[in-house]
Parts: sequence; structure tokens; C-alpha cells
Amino acid sequence: MEPWEISGPQFIGLYIGGVVVAFLLGFVLRKVMWPRERPTGPVTVEEVAFMRGGPFRVVDVAIAQLLQTGAVRVDRSGTLHATGIAGRTSLEQAILQSLRRGRGNARIVKLLLRRHPAIRAIRSSLANRGLIQANTFAQVSVMNLPILVVFGIGIARLVNGIRLSRPVDLLWACLIVTFGLLLARWFSAGKVKETPAGAEFRRGLRSFAENAHLRMPVAALTGVAGIVALGGLAAFPDATISVALASTDPMRWGFGGSSSSSSSSDSSSSSSSCSSGSSCGGGGSSCGG
Repeated sequence: MEPWEISGPQFIGLYIGGVVVAFLLGFVLRKVMWPRERPTGPVTVEEVAFMRGGPFRVVDVAIAQLLQTGAVRVDRSGTLHATGIAGRTSLEQAILQSLRRGRGNARIVKLLLRRHPAIRAIRSSLANRGLIQANTFAQVSVMNLPILVVFGIGIARLVNGIRLSRPVDLLWACLIVTFGLLLARWFSAGKVKETPAGAEFRRGLRSFAENAHLRMPVAALTGVAGIVALGGLAAFPDATISVALASTDPMRWGFGGSSSSSSSSDSSSSSSSCSSGSSCGGGGSSCGG
């Protein structure tokens, strides 16, 4: 008599089918327990920055805003300094606090703040929009629950087969593959993956540049924030500042290898020179010697 009144080949077929069904059921559980409410408003400048260069680019935008308001200045070595003016957002305030502690390098600031709550909120919004996938460890664990049930049944069958001296090589192989699938899912927790819709959106940003808001549901990509969101700190509309920052910030992040020190082709404004009202130069400057 066959164990459990099921032959080995029949069990293997049922097991593989069960894993496939459990894999799909995990996605259903994910959607039921964490429903996504798609935002109705346009994509913000910060969200555009995330799509172009990830968390680092979001910090770029905040630094650029601080430079524009005079809350931060940068010397010619690329070191950032807080001037005493308060930041307007929680991320800007966190940047200023980091600078006051002596962490004046843009690279260090980005590494410290890449998981700031404001950036996590941006990532969550983009996930709700369907532009990225970013499941937490808890979400991945819930998605794995149905597979764990099937895996447990397979383990029980394996133990029974070994006890009865039945051939279990094929079942061993199936269990190893299943275990690898479970581990791969858990290791993917927290990692950001671009969806097809997100890839199309990002390609559109690159194609339309500063006019993207005219063709897509994007907040107006104008001013310093819009320029830096698309091109990084290297595109800051002051040649001296952009060169100083780019020289100390070679960091890369993103789905398409977007660089925080992108070339000036991302924005035609990156080649602009200092003027009397710019952030570079004299007494009220943001770029000192």
C-alpha cells in the first residue's frame, strides 16, 4: 500500500501544484491585509526624485531647497554648513541637525537619512501608485504562509517516506527548491523594485525633462527642486555649487543606474553662472571660499 494512499509521482504532482497555488494565494493575502489606496493627486517633485535616483535623490532635493533658502551654504571643497535658518520640512530639519553634528559631506548625509520617515512615506505612496514594489518583512512573511503550509506537508511526507524506506530523492529536490523560494522572498523584503508602469513613467521623465508635468500627472518640475529632482545636485543651477557638490558626491542609486552626480544633460540649467542674486559669491552667499 502506498503511504497516505498516494503514490510518489502523484504526490510530487500534487505538491508542485500546491506550491503554485500557494504562491498565488500569497499575493491575494497581501492585497487583503494591506490594501492599496491609489493617490488621486499628481506625482510630487519628491516622488519624481525617488523615481529618478531613489532615496539619495530625495535628499538631493531637500539639500537644494536648503541652499536656495539660505539655510545651508557649501564651500568650494563641497562641505555643507548650516547657517542657522530653520528647515521647512522634517527631512530638511534632519539634514540641518546632521550638519550641526559635523557631518557636512553630502554623501554622509544621504547615507544617514536614506531611511528617514519622510522618504519611507514617499516610497509607500509610489507603491500605492503602482510605480514600484516594496514589501516589508511582515508582508513577505504573510505572502509565504501558504507556501510554508505546503512545505510542511512535504516535510511530513519526506519523513514518512524515509521511515518506510521509500525513494525520496525527487521529493528532496522539490523541498530544496521550495525552501530556496521562501528564502529568496524573505531576502527581497524591503528592496525596491520598479514595476513596468514605473519604468515607463521614468522613461517619460527622461524624455520630457522639465516639460514632463505638461504631458504626465506630475507636479510642475520647475525651480531648483524640479531641476535637482531630474538631474541631481550636479544640475543645481549655479555652476560653482554644482561642481563643488558633484565632486564629493559620486553616489549612484536607482532602477536605471541614475546617478546623484548626473551629467548636466539632465538639465540645461546646470551650466548657468553665478549672478548677484544667486547662492554663490558675496556676503549672503551659499558658496563660500
